[in-house]
Amino acid sequence: MTKEVKYVGSSAMALDKLADNHRNASKKKDFKTGEPYKLTRFRKALVEEHVDEGDFFWLAKPELRTEKEVLELEEEFQRKYRPRYNQDYTPLLTKLRYGKVLDDTKKYRGVYGFEV
Repeated sequence: MTKEVKYVGSSAMALDKLADNHRNASKKKDFKTGEPYKLTRFRKALVEEHVDEGDFFWLAKPELRTEKEVLELEEEFQRKYRPRYNQDYTPLLTKLRYGKVLDDTKKYRGVYGFEV
């Protein structure tokens, strides 16, 4: 059976750490604000539908990239896979619309997928 990419995101975290953050979001707090993690459609689906299944993997391994570069790459993969749990297929445009300042520091950032 063919696997389906159900979520695409970008991160500067190690793959195991970001998988843990998503799968255990209801038990975690944001280290900057102390607020509980948001339970997005994807995080809810991990708990309700994909408890012991699915894999996180790199679609684009971390390389030195600015935030803009990694978000552009994330959008490319979202257009390619149209993952059902993503709520925003234009994360770069959304950040710019809301006046967010993008980090132009080159950091190791990658684009990951979750497939079942």
